[in-house]
Amino acid sequence: MNVKEIQLSPTTKVASAYLNKDADLLSFFEYDYEEQTTYLSRYEYLRNRTYNRAGLVDALTKYNEHLVHCEKTLTQIERLKDPNSVVVVTGQQPGLLTGPLYTVYKALTVINLAKEQERLLGIPVVPIFWVAGEDHDFLEVNHLFIQENEALIKHQLMDQLDDLKTPLSERPIDVDITTKWIEDVFSSMQETNFTKELLEIVTSLLKSSTNYSQFFSQLMAWIFKEEGLILLDSADTNIRKIESSMFSLLIEENEAIQKAFLIQGQEIAKLNFGTPIEPNEENTNLFIIDGGQRHRIDRVDEVTFVANEKKYTKHDLVSIAQYAPEKLSNNVVTRPIMQEFLLPVLAFVGGPGEIAYWSTLKKAFETVEMKMPPIVPRLSLTLLEQKHLDWLGKKGINIEDALSLSLTKMRDDWYEQQKTWDIEKVANQVKAQIVEIHEPLRQIAEQLDETSKKLAAKNIKILIDQVEFLHQKLERQQKEKYKYELLKYDALQQVTLPNQKPQERIYNIFQFLNLYGFSLLDDIKEQDLTINVYHKVIEI
Repeated sequence: MNVKEIQLSPTTKVASAYLNKDADLLSFFEYDYEEQTTYLSRYEYLRNRTYNRAGLVDALTKYNEHLVHCEKTLTQIERLKDPNSVVVVTGQQPGLLTGPLYTVYKALTVINLAKEQERLLGIPVVPIFWVAGEDHDFLEVNHLFIQENEALIKHQLMDQLDDLKTPLSERPIDVDITTKWIEDVFSSMQETNFTKELLEIVTSLLKSSTNYSQFFSQLMAWIFKEEGLILLDSADTNIRKIESSMFSLLIEENEAIQKAFLIQGQEIAKLNFGTPIEPNEENTNLFIIDGGQRHRIDRVDEVTFVANEKKYTKHDLVSIAQYAPEKLSNNVVTRPIMQEFLLPVLAFVGGPGEIAYWSTLKKAFETVEMKMPPIVPRLSLTLLEQKHLDWLGKKGINIEDALSLSLTKMRDDWYEQQKTWDIEKVANQVKAQIVEIHEPLRQIAEQLDETSKKLAAKNIKILIDQVEFLHQKLERQQKEKYKYELLKYDALQQVTLPNQKPQERIYNIFQFLNLYGFSLLDDIKEQDLTINVYHKVIEI
């Protein structure tokens, strides 16, 4: 297994500017993640803050001890009792079978960064994965893509719960329906020596789960069982109890927080970085769980709020925060603030989209007298077999182009250089000549009557269609000579840029584990994957 670092632009303009250290954009962030002095400074800042470590350890223990593979995780959790300990954190919605590859890469990044900073700072640094179980967008996470032969197939799970506002941590997972879906997914993969055992592991972990969030956590705990990755479900009632006072503050200061966010968002937009988070003046950046469903809370005036057509006073919401915090939920603006309140965050690891929305939050953090943590870009990886790399070399295509440009266009350009006859050009010339020769007949038909006019139009169309039929037939025959080379372009396109998107955003880790075995992840973990601006191409 070899690793090659290449320059590849992130998928968002903000992330690209961030990695390239655009001075204007960096003013919206608190720290330079590449400087080691950042982590020393951040650690000193954290030492002067207080956290409910006892409550946090208790809540994390209760959640993680229900995961099948939790032994090393529970040891990591115990380390949080040390007042000098800090965390590196990342997060994601709980996707099926862990979702896209980048979810696993996020976890790998926090594990690597935690180990590195523990060595450099000489203090306990533990990795935490924030499972966004409070999210309710089931349609965003209820599917994955599998490459089947030459096609990319979407496998979507449809459960029996019609409503789409139930948080994923509360959305019951139907074991029978999900088992059938998992079996369908695995049956669509190439059967290997690993398929049967992998399927058994996944279905076994499913049976140990009661909701989608827990199933996700079970799988992540299994994948990272040797590293002791800590799973934190944002909708966990024990976590919610610790967050009670911060929910109260977020309600009291919701107008000031939203104003700070809107101002910074406008400043970002003026620099032509777009609007990473859609602005809305009435949004309190909080949700309420009502009847098991998650509804956004909007501000009507200073003391009146509305959610799901129900009115609440500020006093009502503060009382809920104090006595029933499990009924409240954060959004993309307040979740980072809540994370900062709950955890001693040495650094947050995010992808291009997250870097974009964090760029709007510095002033919001300052509103509640907090400092935004260092934002570290997650590892960005592409997995390629040696045969893929060899073929690219044979064609003179560098890896950067293969991962950023369309191999389909390269295929067409290559074919244009190889083919003997320009059949399309000849066919177009023949069509033009037929139209010209046929013109006198059409003129006579138009002068005779309407029926003759229509007949002439139909006749010329038949002639042109016959030429086009022959054109396509001859083109296919000519292409047949280069069939296998053309198919290689298409096959590699599906590996590198499926659906014209990065591999890590489309494919799922289990397709690769099925092909290359359980040791694949161990081999990847053993690589020296430096956290920097470069994209990593890993030969597998």
